[in-house]
Amino acid sequence: MGADLEALRYNTAIAKLMEYVNVLRAGVKGGAGTPSALLEPLAVMLGPLAPHLAEESWERLGYDTSVFDARWPRYDEALAQEEQLELVVQVNGKVRGRLRVAPGLSQDEAVERAMAAEAVQRFVKGKPLRKTIYVPDRLVNLVV
Repeated sequence: MGADLEALRYNTAIAKLMEYVNVLRAGVKGGAGTPSALLEPLAVMLGPLAPHLAEESWERLGYDTSVFDARWPRYDEALAQEEQLELVVQVNGKVRGRLRVAPGLSQDEAVERAMAAEAVQRFVKGKPLRKTIYVPDRLVNLVV
């Protein structure tokens, strides 16, 4: 989000804040409140976009100083890595299935898993595979 603000891409910065809020909402279960440790970065990142709201939120979190005196949240890429992602499987350009796979799957493994999927087998069974298009961590397109 910091790079978006520096590049004056406010819409994408706001979209990322909205994603963060959605993750917080999804994490709150059974009516339990969100821990302040998760709300503090939100208030800090909201500061450049909505300073009055950020200051009010910061004060409600129990701080006496300004939100602008707080340290900008650090990004840890290791924590942001997804354990599994969705790989779209197409046959002749039409979506025929989706697979949950680990990131970094090789093309051979991705094609093997795609061919083994029951929904895909109906469309490739008995037909020669002419071409395979693989976009790592996103898509497998089988041309028959």
